[in-house]
Amino acid sequence: MKLTTLISTLLFAALSTNILGAAQTEFEQTITRNLIRVEDGSPKAVAPAELGSKDYYAIYYSAHWCPPCRRFTPKLVQFYDEQSAKHDNFEIIFVSSDKNEDAMLEYMVGTKMNWPALEYSRKKSSKELTKYCGSGIPCLVLVDNEGKVLADSFVAGKYVGPTKVMESLREKLEQ
Repeated sequence: MKLTTLISTLLFAALSTNILGAAQTEFEQTITRNLIRVEDGSPKAVAPAELGSKDYYAIYYSAHWCPPCRRFTPKLVQFYDEQSAKHDNFEIIFVSSDKNEDAMLEYMVGTKMNWPALEYSRKKSSKELTKYCGSGIPCLVLVDNEGKVLADSFVAGKYVGPTKVMESLREKLEQ
């Protein structure tokens, strides 16, 4: 095998797996594209390989202008900070319903969201992330790494709220 072929093969393997060697599912590859984090007040791209493969994803639909969202988000931030220190098998992804990118970034910075978010300009083209949102916010939807819904803020069309989903995730992490 030529050295360049060997290097290419190793590089591809490294990029398509996380540190533990677990490859992302097709669903994960789709939902982890076009994500950002806020660092020093500015959006920075998040590479899918940086996230690796997770057992669970909590997709959080929320907005800066929404009073119920602003009441719930600090609870979710505290939950995330506590649980991510103990468990590396989940991630939250924020999908903003803000009116513009500046409002989204202000919300993320102001509430100290430490998780990735869908890039604001990609919301319309990211159907895999937007399809789970119910008819109102705040909405939290827990899915596995294949996209199967495990818990939702809406049950049979009735709003049960994001706290129920957060508690479902806590139970799964503690199993």
